[in-house]
Amino acid sequence: MKKTLPPGLSKMKEELKVMAGNIRKKNKKLREAQRRVNRTKNHEKKDEYLEKCQSCSIKYAKLRNTYRHMHIAYSELCGKERKQIEIESKTRKPKNLSEDLIAKFKAEYL
Repeated sequence: MKKTLPPGLSKMKEELKVMAGNIRKKNKKLREAQRRVNRTKNHEKKDEYLEKCQSCSIKYAKLRNTYRHMHIAYSELCGKERKQIEIESKTRKPKNLSEDLIAKFKAEYL
């Protein structure tokens, strides 16, 4: 035998279900909005560490990817970036380049 609620209570129960659904939808929208905000914040943080070469417009990290940038487009760099990268290349040693490439590069450019 199924229990039946009095008419007033069953109506309240339906209203509560609808309200709960609305709250869930609102929370979902808020989560999505927060995710979007965080995504843009992360992109801004990444851009803080990037520097853009004026002549070839490749963005490279101030510390990490200077060698990769130098390796990709050294000839296209303008004088200011070239000097900066040369200074950093004297102090840092690349991890993924072979010794022959490094020696050849230093002989050509430094």
